[in-house]
Amino acid sequence: MQAIAASQAIADPMARTLTLAGAAGGLASKDSAKAASALEEASRVASNIKDPAQQLSAAAMMVGVAGQLNDAATLRATLERGFSAADALQAGSTGADQQAQFTLQRLVGAAFRQDSSLTLSFIEQVRVPATKAGLLVDAAQSLLRSQRGPARRDGNSGNGQPSQGALSPPGSLPQPPPQTR
Repeated sequence: MQAIAASQAIADPMARTLTLAGAAGGLASKDSAKAASALEEASRVASNIKDPAQQLSAAAMMVGVAGQLNDAATLRATLERGFSAADALQAGSTGADQQAQFTLQRLVGAAFRQDSSLTLSFIEQVRVPATKAGLLVDAAQSLLRSQRGPARRDGNSGNGQPSQGALSPPGSLPQPPPQTR
């Protein structure tokens, strides 16, 4: 609650949006009404952000909080703002901005976990084929992760075999599991 009160003194819309969204995320499981109010304020303040890269960053943070609160309207509005910002960034640049691409991937991953159909409808509107293909891969990876359960950091897939993400010496290929009879 101190962050919400302190945010009133922040003049920069990006910093204020991130402060409010962070506070909303922290409150989501404790006080959903206050969290919803903070997220609503964050969304209102985010509409004043002029820089498309900052709009995209704010959207990537807010979409997860909207999902925590099951706020479909804010999720939709945030996705719309994020994809519009990404579109503006792509239209205004001659090369792909890696930071913007990474942020868009974060937005898609977080949004896909909340509402896959809605997220796919926004991905479908992406005009750059390579970007659209990359986002579809990100969505598929998000789906795969959600079906597998939480990621394991010990390199073990849970069946005693190393997972595909386990570190192996450079140049080595994964070995097939030993055959049992």
